[in-house]
Amino acid sequence: MLMPVFLKTQALPHAVAAGEAAAEFWQQLVQAVSPLKASGPEAVLLVLDKSPSQEDFIPGSLGNAPFKSTDMGGPLMRDVKNFICRRLNLEGMVADDFGLDLLVAGNLVDLNLPILGVYREVRP
Repeated sequence: MLMPVFLKTQALPHAVAAGEAAAEFWQQLVQAVSPLKASGPEAVLLVLDKSPSQEDFIPGSLGNAPFKSTDMGGPLMRDVKNFICRRLNLEGMVADDFGLDLLVAGNLVDLNLPILGVYREVRP
């Protein structure tokens, strides 16, 4: 489907070089065909659940609402682990990468992986 493209036109003074006019035209054309993406990081919703077998060992609740990936404090799965530790008042485990494992779709997840990369791999 073709979309009409409306370019800003203006009277150019005779001193403006043809190259500058062409560059401005090109910039407007590129912006019309491929506009810039919205600024800010991409966010996905994460549902965080505690394993039922851990209820006796890990006190507290994460709640039922999904969390934005941008609220985790960083882009890595390590940041998700640290977010969980803080929510459950397990501050001592924030620095310990071996004290809490993350399972995503039944698989252990490396804490160095990006949240968005893991999300894209397991999304149905």
